Amino acid sequence: MVNVYKFILFLSLYIIGLQAYSQDTLRPSTHEIEVEELLKQKNTSDDFEDVNIITTSRTAEQKSSRAPGTVFVITAEQIQRRGYTSLSELLLDVPNVRVDNLVDPRWNNNIIIRGITGTNANANDKFILLIDGVRANSPTNDIIPIIENYPVHLAKQVEIVFGPASALYGADAFAGVINIITKTASDIKKNEASGMIGAYNYYLGNVSLAKKATEKLSYTLSAQYMIDAMPQLSKFYQEEYKTMESNLASGTFNTVFGPIKSNVNPIYSIDPLQGYAIHGNVRYSDFSFTLFKNKSVNSSTLAVNPDNTVHNKGNFFGHSVTMGNITYNKTLGKIQLNSFLVGSLYNLDPESSFRNVYTGLQTAYLFSKGQMLKGEQIVTYTLNNNINFTTGFTYESFFSNPRGHDLQSPIYNRTQRPIIVGSIQPNNPNGIRADIPELRYSNVGGFIQSQISLLEKIYLTLGGRYDYSSRYGGSFNPRAGLVYEINKNFSTKLLYGSAFLAPSPLAAFDQFGTFFSPDNGTTYQSFFFRLPNPNLKPQTIQTIEGAFAFNSKNFRANLNGFYSLSNGLFDYGADATNGNLYNGQYEGWPVAFIEVAINRGKQTNYGGALQLEYRESFGKNNKIISYFSTSYVNGSVNNINNNGNEEKIELPAISPFIFKAGVEMDLGRRFNFSLRGIFINEQFSYARSQTDNNKRQRLQGYSLLNLHANYFVNNYCTLFLQARNLLDQRSYAVNLGASPQANLQGAAAQAEFANGAPQNPIRIMGGFNLKF
Repeated sequence: MVNVYKFILFLSLYIIGLQAYSQDTLRPSTHEIEVEELLKQKNTSDDFEDVNIITTSRTAEQKSSRAPGTVFVITAEQIQRRGYTSLSELLLDVPNVRVDNLVDPRWNNNIIIRGITGTNANANDKFILLIDGVRANSPTNDIIPIIENYPVHLAKQVEIVFGPASALYGADAFAGVINIITKTASDIKKNEASGMIGAYNYYLGNVSLAKKATEKLSYTLSAQYMIDAMPQLSKFYQEEYKTMESNLASGTFNTVFGPIKSNVNPIYSIDPLQGYAIHGNVRYSDFSFTLFKNKSVNSSTLAVNPDNTVHNKGNFFGHSVTMGNITYNKTLGKIQLNSFLVGSLYNLDPESSFRNVYTGLQTAYLFSKGQMLKGEQIVTYTLNNNINFTTGFTYESFFSNPRGHDLQSPIYNRTQRPIIVGSIQPNNPNGIRADIPELRYSNVGGFIQSQISLLEKIYLTLGGRYDYSSRYGGSFNPRAGLVYEINKNFSTKLLYGSAFLAPSPLAAFDQFGTFFSPDNGTTYQSFFFRLPNPNLKPQTIQTIEGAFAFNSKNFRANLNGFYSLSNGLFDYGADATNGNLYNGQYEGWPVAFIEVAINRGKQTNYGGALQLEYRESFGKNNKIISYFSTSYVNGSVNNINNNGNEEKIELPAISPFIFKAGVEMDLGRRFNFSLRGIFINEQFSYARSQTDNNKRQRLQGYSLLNLHANYFVNNYCTLFLQARNLLDQRSYAVNLGASPQANLQGAAAQAEFANGAPQNPIRIMGGFNLKF
């Protein structure tokens, strides 16, 4: 019954928005300092016409209503009005996207698009993240957090394209593409600086500088840094953390593998969440030079219960990406040339470490690097106003040290000898050397696409791409799109696309495990190791989707649906029955059970979303915007179990229904606010039900209300106030180990919180924005 009341609350947000416009207290622009200029811009939420997007065509702008894809766009004005500081916060309000924070000690959060995730809680590798069309997540598809480490504050708009897109972008455009389109010097009228401070020692600052020196030469430079000490969750979730203080005080932890004694700091202290992003761009004539660097840091105690990890500082994961690119754009009559040269580096901070039950509560360090050098040439030929053709050719060279064994000490360079943690013994003071693989591979790809307009009502897109990797062979991915504009208000789309998820070095070569010695290092043995499978193949997906849209002056509605089929799912299985690569041994020592990555089974996802939006302006200074969406996702995972029988299991990490709503108001020239709500019904965990093996265990749903308000002091200064989780709800998100039906002693996942990962309480924040 409580959930019914919560749903009514969120639905009321939308209804209030429909009715409140009768009050003459609204205003049309969020930035009163440049009202006239904002009203002239095409891509703001004040304009109910289509926004121009580029992600669905690679090089040319096109109206979102005519784009061959399901597209959701967040503009710079919406970012400012809603107070987004991170990409994850922005995605939280997007239909058919689920954001689970604080759920993984390795990368903090999971961004799940249309219910597409892995069987082992991997979601952030199922889409590619671009900045101005250039890949800005890990070049080798290592999984990294999505927090304040991407420059949302610099975005002119953020384009989210749902569905497979390998026909344009190649590997890993599996569930979708997120493209941050940055502001140019022409878009930034004045330099900006912002500062923000919040409860539990949250601090954020960013700056954006721009100058147009001549007609040909301009530059932009931006930087953002965030540090968040985070609430001590044990003060808000006493039951989940009831043993933490006694464990730290005694140094004895009652782990899932039995009591373990460890030398610890008796006082709770964990590493803060941190993120920064630096972006610089110089444009000269037809050339553009961009440099981007980011880093994120999160505690590796996240989602692990206090009996199985040590809540002390010094145990964290730090991920960074450095990307540079040179682009050349030239139009020669009917031919447009777009040339790209891209270099990208991924680095796992060498002091990244676990200290949990699987490392015997010792600090165990990790090592990983990746790099890519890419050249791409795209040519677009415009035959006439109704027909164009685009073709592109790509060469990519990769190098990777996949994340491997838990190490005794940090490895800062390859000249150091890596040692498996815990293997140093009196009879073997040098320990057992850890294997750190080196992978060198390349990819060659090419695509072609045609876009045809018929009778100025029908827009047809046909295309395909072929990629060949020296690691896993070839893949062909077609796409097709049909858009029919029935009249000026109604349009419909029918789309087909396919994609492949490459077996990243992390997916294929991830390895961990520990040895123990019964005789002080003369011999070793192990209960468990996960070891590489270099023969892992790509995972594939095919999707068909349709959409129907209505768009009028003050009201718009969109209804879309999709059906996806994935094959060759990445999973884990016994090495003995999947090639027997290791014959029960590792480094010459016996291992009771060896696990490797395998391709197994298929997955079906289906669902859709309904989006409604209404807006009204009265007078010169008043405006109301209200919106509501409900999204649905469901499906099944089909695979062959170890007994050779086919299983059909519910999807993990989904909530079949998610409702999102908001009201935004401009009240006079100096004040506006955004109130946004999310209601999530029951959540499916990764664990199977104990009463029905084909179903997932359930976690309770939750509601979330966020508020952001701006006060424009003058043309140069804005003050703002923000409340996250305004209702101060106690809620849980889906972590890998969530299994609320029973405490499965000894099960590896039970080192984590059984009822889900506890989420943050209410957080009040405030800050300023200055223009100069």
